[in-house]
Formats: sequence, structure tokens, C-alpha cells
Amino acid sequence: MDRSLVVTMAAMTALTGGMALAAVQSDGSRDPSKNRTADSGTASLRVLAPTHRLFGDAVLLGPGQSGSAHVSCPTGQVPSGGGVSNGNTFVHLTDGFATGPLWVARGKNTDRADPHPLRAFVICTESRR
Repeated sequence: MDRSLVVTMAAMTALTGGMALAAVQSDGSRDPSKNRTADSGTASLRVLAPTHRLFGDAVLLGPGQSGSAHVSCPTGQVPSGGGVSNGNTFVHLTDGFATGPLWVARGKNTDRADPHPLRAFVICTESRR
């Protein structure tokens, strides 16, 4: 599977969730074999950390040009995911990663005639430190 498609799918999965969730027993254990409640037989869920999404400034990529855009989480928060928002089909995501408080997105403008923007977004979560 194309790496840019995998990164895009991972970002979309994180966005549709909106919150980091984990199955947790009422006694606080995280043992997967104990993720059932006695009365309903369903896993109980608890929000571990709220998340929010921030957008960086758009970077204009010339025809055929590759480049990168970045956005930073506020102090006390760390990236838990991210991606690009460019509103066109010409800029292809080639790489996306966190480094410190930044989310970096790299892309390539495949249009040979016109420039197009590359805009990174980051999903930030409170740091546990």
C-alpha cells in the first residue's frame, strides 16, 4: 500500500476518534482478558486524554516542487498525530512525523503548471511529564 495513503488513513482514523480511548476495567486494570463488565459483557471505556487539532501556515509549492510544512503544539502538549490539509489532489503527502513539539509534513506538488499549498495539522495531547 502506498505510504502516503497509509499516513492519510492513520490521520483520518485519529481525527474521527477525537479522543484517545482505552478499554479499562472498573478496578483500573488494562489487562485485555479482563475488559468485560460482569453485567453487560461489554468493554467499558474511559477518556485517557483530550485531544485537539491545530493548523499551521500554508507553504506554497511551485510546479513539480517538494517541500515541508510544520505546526507546533502549545507548551505542555505533545503531538499524537497529524497530517496535511491542502484542499487539492496535486500535492501528495510523502512523509509525516513528530519531532519534539512539532508535526512535520512533507509533500510534492505533482502539477507541472501551477503552484499549490501544503498545510500541516497536528493533533495535540497533554504531556504526561
